[in-house]
This record gives sequence, C-alpha cells and structure tokens, in this order.
Amino acid sequence: MLLAMPMLLGLASCSSDDVDEPVINPDEPQQELADYTIIYYGHGGGNLDYWLLQDIGQFYLSDTESRRNVSICVQYKFSTLKGMQEGYEEYKDEIDPNDPVQVEELEGIKSLYPYADKTSRLVVGREATAADMMADITGSFIGPDNAEITRPDSLANFIDWAARVCPARKYILLLADHGDGYLPHEEQPAADAAGATRVVVKDDGHNKIAFTAKTLAQAISQASVRLSTVYCDACLMNATSSWLP
Repeated sequence: MLLAMPMLLGLASCSSDDVDEPVINPDEPQQELADYTIIYYGHGGGNLDYWLLQDIGQFYLSDTESRRNVSICVQYKFSTLKGMQEGYEEYKDEIDPNDPVQVEELEGIKSLYPYADKTSRLVVGREATAADMMADITGSFIGPDNAEITRPDSLANFIDWAARVCPARKYILLLADHGDGYLPHEEQPAADAAGATRVVVKDDGHNKIAFTAKTLAQAISQASVRLSTVYCDACLMNATSSWLP
C-alpha cells in the first residue's frame, strides 16, 4: 500500500492542457489552484486501522515543497473497538515477541482504541510534518452525519467538500479499505451485505454493508467535479488506477 503514495505525490511535476473547471465558492476567499487534489477516503475495519494510518503518514512525510502543487484531503473512519481488539489479538498470535519492530506495531494497534468508531476529515497542511498527523486527526472528528462510508452521498459530499476547500485543476480519488475483489458476477444491491460482489469498500465491523462498484459509480456521478483518476488501494483490488473519460 505504501507504494501508492510516492506515485501520487510525484504527480506535482505533471501538467496538462486538459483542465477541468474547479468548484469555487464565491463567498470564500479565493486561493491559488493546486495542480492536483488527492481525495483519500478510507476505513480501517478489523486490523487494518494501524496500517492505513501508516499510509496517511506518508502524506505528512512527503516533501513540503511538493505539497505546494498537490493538496491532500483525508476522510478516515476507524473500526469499532471490538474490531480493533480482534485485530490486536490476531496480530499478537502472528508476531515474533523478540522482534522490537513487530512489538511496536502491535502496541500501535492498541494505541488506536480511543478512536474507535470515530471519523476524521482533514486537510494535510502544506507545512505539516509527521508530528502533526495524530493531532490533525483527533482535532478533526466529525459527527455521525456523513460518516456512513458506504452511502453514495457520503463519498459524493466528501468529494465536493475537498473540491471546495482545496480547488485544483485535477482531482484524484484514492479509496483505501478492505475489498472483496472485482468479481465478474451479477452486481448485488448496495445494501445487500451478504454475497455482494465487486466490493470496493466494506464498512467492516459497523453495518457490514458493502460499497460496490455500482455504489461507487453513483457517488462519482453525484459529485460536482469530474475525477481524473480513481485509485483502489484495497484488498483484492490489485491497487490499480483507472483513468476516467
């Protein structure tokens, strides 16, 4: 998953004559357009929280100069406490207790218990450092509204929010979560958790509802900006980018 971040952050040097119209709120102070806005939409579920936060941390470790041309918006939903605890127990049985790195990772999973069930929405500041990440996340929790990650309007609203606070010439959506793979079977209704196919995002540990390819298409069509790229950083999704027309 870490491989996705350098690729996306490296796009700051790219340019194109095919410029999309950004969303601009006339009631807000205008800012210089970034070349790209990365829109990171993720959910831990089970034992994944710790590892996805490492990915988010890569944004903060990136060169601050590159962030003058690339804006980064994040919405992340933590797993339930039960899911985190189960993930801790599962990983505890797998690690080498004499390996200090693995022991540190195990304790890192437990350190996230206070954030269970919460959703954070934030902008990675242009001068932010790795030391700022957890303060940004804990200081940006949003209420229950728009925290239902498997609803099309939740993602569409987040895309619109990102485009409003970080207008850019191009928008990149990065979906990070458990995924069940893009299977060549008949699409199931988005609300049908059991046996849903083409699952991109799964609200694991909350309602078990799957965010399918169909739901994703609905969300993208509802958003007020056209995405240039959708990148699936999810299990069985092959971490493959899809260029949209």
